[in-house]
Amino acid sequence: MVKNIEIKAALRNPEEAHKVAKELSGNDAQVIPQKDIFYKSPQGRLKLRCYE
Repeated sequence: MVKNIEIKAALRNPEEAHKVAKELSGNDAQVIPQKDIFYKSPQGRLKLRCYE
């Protein structure tokens, strides 16, 4: 089963992070155009992600 792993962090050296990610994945970065729309809900926010 495919899993989506998302990490949010401030990087001191973004170029080094890109280099390591490329080495780990064996691929260049891929830009995926997308738009996120947020809706208020009683439990917090509901996010709808649209791929363009």
